[in-house]
Amino acid sequence: MFRVRAKRAGLQGFSIIEAMIAIVVLGIVMAGGLGFFYYSNSLYSRGVHNQMATWIADSKLEELKKAGCTAATQDTGTTVGLIGDQTDTTNAAHLTGTRTVTWPATATQGVCGATTTKPACTSPTLVGVCVSWTEPGTAISSQVTLETYIGS
Repeated sequence: MFRVRAKRAGLQGFSIIEAMIAIVVLGIVMAGGLGFFYYSNSLYSRGVHNQMATWIADSKLEELKKAGCTAATQDTGTTVGLIGDQTDTTNAAHLTGTRTVTWPATATQGVCGATTTKPACTSPTLVGVCVSWTEPGTAISSQVTLETYIGS
């Protein structure tokens, strides 16, 4: 009924040259894809660090609101951990940054660059929290700033 011939005229396998060219082309395509995965992983890491910094800044703002304007103190350059336990800054595996609490002179003044001292608490007072850090393995500096009014 059915016969399979071992060899047919005109049908041959791949030569070693064709196989090597296919491997080279596949390698080039894969190298391009790996660059995409590396870039997306770095963006993901920066997003996680940004989220952690936002949580730290928000937590400090809540502490300031709870304490009230008269009890709130200025905080400059406090070291904070952005990954893992926020109080553990001795572990080298943790990304660390600095947290600063400032009283900007105006609503348009940058929180991270504000150098003014706390004003009298006679009216709602603008207070800002800045968390800044440098991404590991790069020279990219990032920061998160949050502002609110405290006091009566």
